[in-house]
Amino acid sequence: MSIDSTNIDASNTEAQNSDFTSIFPDEIITKALARDIAMPGDVGTFVLITLDNGFDHTKPNTFGPATLAGLSAVLDTLRTRAESGEIVGVGVTGKPFIFAVGADLTGVPKVTQREQALAIGRLGHNTFEQLRELPVPTFAFLNGPAMGGGGEVPPSATYRSLPSGRPAPAPAQCVIALVPGAGGWRLPGASFSGSVQTDVGPRVFGPSATGVVYPVRERREMSRRRPARSG
Repeated sequence: MSIDSTNIDASNTEAQNSDFTSIFPDEIITKALARDIAMPGDVGTFVLITLDNGFDHTKPNTFGPATLAGLSAVLDTLRTRAESGEIVGVGVTGKPFIFAVGADLTGVPKVTQREQALAIGRLGHNTFEQLRELPVPTFAFLNGPAMGGGGEVPPSATYRSLPSGRPAPAPAQCVIALVPGAGGWRLPGASFSGSVQTDVGPRVFGPSATGVVYPVRERREMSRRRPARSG
């Protein structure tokens, strides 16, 4: 398999720096590095996005405004390429041992206005919606922990894979009664009319409520077999 090593790094786009720099001046930006991979058998070109903040696994990938804006720019480029027939699929994975562990909370104390919080939330919604609406099959390759916001990327992809050697998904926000709100809430049929365990949870993690209730109650990551058994 031949690999085109050209990377798309949109971590320094004007859009990401214009609105949130004053709130998140010290954000550690997780870059969205896109690499073209020539699929065997002349099937076409597959693009693999690797989330990487430039540190080792002891400093996991997180999602802040600049990170989301960079990922959004990459997905916008990939949509154009997909619509032109240039690529046949898109995958998202993390740096070695880590997928992503959620939101970058360093700037939260500086969010003092409702409009600021809404803008950050909408940025997350729109970014994950871009992944969900790509006109080619999409994949979330969970190569390591996917906690909180990191666990909201997989529901936006067409297909998901989990590592066999260690646990991966962990909807930690459910412990404090927060419904997964960046990617999970946009799933078809998702509703806020019921509880996390019996309504939204099953649509994110499978039809059986046990797929989300027990790990949340026990405050631990799910094994790959539990969401698989739950559908």
